[in-house]
This record gives sequence, C-alpha cells and structure tokens, in this order.
Amino acid sequence: MTENSDFHSTLLQDEQDWQQLLQSVEQIHSSDPFHCIWHMGDLMWTRYRNQAIDPRKHIRLWKNAAGELLAFAWFLSYGTTIQVAPDARQQKVLYEDILNWAEEYWLTTFADQPQRRNLWCYAFDDDSFLQEALFQHGFQRGEDCQLLFFQELSTELARSELPIGWTIRPLRNTQEYTRRIEIEFAAWGIGQSFEDYQRMRAVPEYLPELDLGVFDTEDTMLAYTTIWLDGQGSCGYFEPVTVHPTAQRQGIGRMLLQEGLYQLKNQGARYARVCPPDDNEGAKKLYASVGFVRHNQTWIWGKQLRRVEESIGN
Repeated sequence: MTENSDFHSTLLQDEQDWQQLLQSVEQIHSSDPFHCIWHMGDLMWTRYRNQAIDPRKHIRLWKNAAGELLAFAWFLSYGTTIQVAPDARQQKVLYEDILNWAEEYWLTTFADQPQRRNLWCYAFDDDSFLQEALFQHGFQRGEDCQLLFFQELSTELARSELPIGWTIRPLRNTQEYTRRIEIEFAAWGIGQSFEDYQRMRAVPEYLPELDLGVFDTEDTMLAYTTIWLDGQGSCGYFEPVTVHPTAQRQGIGRMLLQEGLYQLKNQGARYARVCPPDDNEGAKKLYASVGFVRHNQTWIWGKQLRRVEESIGN
C-alpha cells in the first residue's frame, strides 16, 4: 500500500479503531446522509450477525498524519464497501490505494477458490469520484443495485391497528430469542446463531426496547425487526425486517414498520432509513406504503481478476 505524507493505512487493530470508525460514519451520515453507504446500525448488524466476521481481518483504515480517518474499506464475502470522508473525496491517489488493497486482499483471500473470479465494489449512483476510480481500475458497472430510502418523522405518526389480541412489543426471553432465529432461517435460509444474537444484545449500541416482534393471540411471534438509533439519536435504521413465510402478505410487515416508526418518533428521532435491494418489489412497495421515499442507490461494480498462475499459464 502507498505510504505518503497525505495518508497511511492499516488493518483495524482494536476497539479504539472500531469506535473511531463508528464516529466517522456518524459524522458523515449527519452531514451527508444520502452519500453515506453505512448507518451505524448497519455496521453493528454486519459485525454481530456472525461471529466469523472479524473486523480486524477485513477492515482497512486510511488516516492522515493527524490520525483522522479519511476512509475505510470493509471486505465481505459479497463485495467490498468503501466509505470516504467528504473532505477526502477528491484525492485520486487515495482511491487508487484503496482499490489496490482490495484487489490484493481478494487474491490472497480466495487463493484456494479458483471458481471465484470477480471482485465486487459498490458506488452511489452520483458518486463521480469513486465511479471514475473504479472505471480507471478496470471495473464495470453491473445490473444490481441497493436502494437508499429515507422518511422524515416530522409529522404525527399513527400506530398500527392490530387484530384483537395481537401485540407488537420488545422481545422478552430466551424462548422469544430462539423464535426470532427460527423466523430468520425460515425466511432466508440463513441466520444468526443464538450465541451471536446474545453477543449482539450485549453491545451498548443495541437498544432492547427497539428489538420488536409481532405476536398473535396465542403469543406466537410472526415477525420481528431490530431498529438501530445513531449516537445522536436522530436517525433510526431498520435492519433486519423479517416476516415468517407463513405470515407474509397479511399486512404484518406494514404493522411492524408503523409501530417501529412510532417508537422512533417517541425516542426523538428525526428520520428513518432502510436499504432494500432494487429487485425486491415486495420490500420496495412495503417501505413506500409507510412513507419511505427513495433518495439514492448504490450500484455494484465488478472486475474479473486473474491469479499469477493463470496469467503464466496463458
């Protein structure tokens, strides 16, 4: 990696680095929310949903001489997310260094997986600086994108009209925690382990009063969402939102979101954020039905990488 008078880079080392990363994201989100690829809650959910995700192995930080965070990249199995501070977005050499690291890391990480060919990165639709860097580095924009929806909480919000005997409330005990995990597996085929969920509940950024479930007349949980509130208490983020497959298309997701927005408003939040994939028509309609508005989108960019032995062979 490039070392010069403008910046230096290292892997995330410890909890102090993690807290600096969180603070940086909150500052960016506060000043420029439509160009912040992460919300604090998204960072927390990504880190604690699976114990195998170790930020010390997969996150690299770029800092200036004063130790201020200019950018970070998180290498995940589905791609690399890059966040650059607004004041550093015109530093072409910074983007070059980030992408060089991402390519080297990919080649090292997947050296024993020859079937993996493409390195993926994400860029906002109107982020000309990152898009130019990706293009110059040989990336091409793909077809998939993730949407960025926001809703202002400036007006009075109505609570959901629930069927008689139903409730929406925070999860209370280990039986309900286990049911939450069962719903996730039923809906997505993957999910947190009980231990990972307990680990997530133990972090100070997690708010148990905003970990909500929908319960029917028999007190069976049918859906859940975890809402993350940023450190300034201004923006809430719904991640995840999941309805059991047997309870879908009954308006349950809408009721859950309405209650979540109501609770956020009571907590003093000014707006809320969700990030559905563009190809999920159901999710887009659901979020629009409770007042969320599309403000931006991140496109996936891909580059096919060739290992040294492949190049020699050809």
